[in-house]
Amino acid sequence: MNRIEGFALPFDINKMNRLVDLIYEGGPLLTLYQSADDYYLFCWTDCDNNDNRWMIFRVSFETLRNYIYGKETLLNLMLNNPDGFVRFADYSGNGSFPTVTNSLPIKDIPSDYLPETDSYFTFAITDEIRKIVSPNSFKISVPEKEKSFFLSLVEKMGWKSTAAAL
Repeated sequence: MNRIEGFALPFDINKMNRLVDLIYEGGPLLTLYQSADDYYLFCWTDCDNNDNRWMIFRVSFETLRNYIYGKETLLNLMLNNPDGFVRFADYSGNGSFPTVTNSLPIKDIPSDYLPETDSYFTFAITDEIRKIVSPNSFKISVPEKEKSFFLSLVEKMGWKSTAAAL
C-alpha cells in the first residue's frame, strides 16, 4: 500500500450509519454512510496482508443523486467534495474502524488511488439505493407552529409528503 502522510483527524466511523453498498463485487467497493445530516462515500482503494484501505469523503445529497443517475463521476465527487480533503482509514476486519483518520488534501492523493475519469455509476439501482436517493427520502425540520402551513403548501404543489417526514 502507498504510504499516506497526511494530517490526523478524529473521525469515529463506528458511530456512523452504514446505509448501502453502492458497488459490491465479491465485497463492498463503494459504500454510503450517514452521520447526522452528512453523507460519506467509502471507496475501497488498496489492501495488504493485514488491512483494507478506504478513502472516505463527504458528498451532498444532490451530488450523490447525480452520481447514482449517471450525471456525475465518482472522480468529480471526490475532487469537489465539500471538505477539500479525503480521509484514509485502514480497516483490519476486526469489527471496528479506527477513530482517527489520516487525511490528505485533494492535490496530494496518490494518482493510483483516484477513480477513472469516466467513473460513472453503471450498476443496477436497487430498491435500497432508490429509497435513499429518492427526492422524497429526506426529512426536514419545520417548527410545530408552521407544520400546517407547510403541509398545505406541499399539497398545493402536488408533492408527496407525510407529517412523519417533517
